[in-house]
Amino acid sequence: SMATSIESRVPFLDHKLVEFAARIPARYKVRAFSGKYLLRRAMAHRLPPEVLRRSKKGFPTPIRPWLRNQLVDKLSAVLTDGRMAERRVIKTGFVQHLLQAHRRGDSHATEGCWRLLNFELWNRVFLDRDNRLLESQVVRNEGAVLHA
Repeated sequence: SMATSIESRVPFLDHKLVEFAARIPARYKVRAFSGKYLLRRAMAHRLPPEVLRRSKKGFPTPIRPWLRNQLVDKLSAVLTDGRMAERRVIKTGFVQHLLQAHRRGDSHATEGCWRLLNFELWNRVFLDRDNRLLESQVVRNEGAVLHA
């Protein structure tokens, strides 16, 4: 549904359905390597087998172009403003090396920068209780939005 921009969650937000699902023991909900087991079983008589067997499709997000273009300055600012270094969880030299590799176009480094950015923003909101991240400081540019 996400891959085709169709909102499919609304039927599952019905409180009676949620309460019912919460009461079902986990052993009936999970089967080895079979996501959405109960939903697939419930729909077996309504959907063709090829639909029931279909694997989940991801929803692509253009992280690499965002971090290389519109958000490159914000990324560097968040990762190098000293707050991450104060935590003493990730070495400053590693962060600098990752940012340099990202600027050279290394896609693995870009993925690492994305993870570090999310880790740092999570730390600021939940550990530092920095509510400024929840306010309206927003960077917008060609579809990219970063609250920071």
